[in-house]
Amino acid sequence: MPEVGALIVGEPTANYPVIGHKGALWLRCETRGKTAHGAMPELGINAIYLAADALGKIQHFSPGAPHPLMKQPTLNVGRIEGGLNINSVPDRTRFDVDIRSAPNLQHATIRERLTTLLGESVTVSTLVDLPAVLSREDHAWIKQVYQRCQPLHAEPIAPRVVPYFTDASLLLPALGDPPCIILGPGEPSMAHQTDEYCLLSRLAEAEQLYGDIIRDWMASPPATKVKNE
Repeated sequence: MPEVGALIVGEPTANYPVIGHKGALWLRCETRGKTAHGAMPELGINAIYLAADALGKIQHFSPGAPHPLMKQPTLNVGRIEGGLNINSVPDRTRFDVDIRSAPNLQHATIRERLTTLLGESVTVSTLVDLPAVLSREDHAWIKQVYQRCQPLHAEPIAPRVVPYFTDASLLLPALGDPPCIILGPGEPSMAHQTDEYCLLSRLAEAEQLYGDIIRDWMASPPATKVKNE
């Protein structure tokens, strides 16, 4: 593959140039107990109770310090599963944790801290481990894209990030870490909503915008095509 000098990720930003997004660390936590008949719970170890104790600890767990631009990292327990039927003591429960991080945080450290907090009754495994993305706002190409986007927005273009993650987490390391802009016509607040939509006017703007950015790139001297360093 030829050297990649810059990357545009077409996620919904209402055609606002975004220079980064949070990382994602998805963890699966599992508790193991001992099954027994529901009429004799004293003979078993209830894995749901063990999970409930762990969830109480997680609720007050902070992944780390805030980032100047990405602000506070977040944590959400998005799924839980346990038990076979109502009349037995469950011997297994698992729940999934979604942590959104920033460049100032190390995922290995977050997982280690959380594992220590939960103790030996909880087994923690990693489902997804994707780094945060943040391009330099003073990069020449980033500034050029800002200038192209400015006529579409009333307020001056300023460095902005989004809380969701994109394919940039995978693409940038594979492509040598070129400067990256997340830019697309969809409305960020509508992503994954039941009535998600995209305005036709935004699509027309994006078509013109992408064309202008590509033409600017093709016309720029090779010296401006440098890495995101």
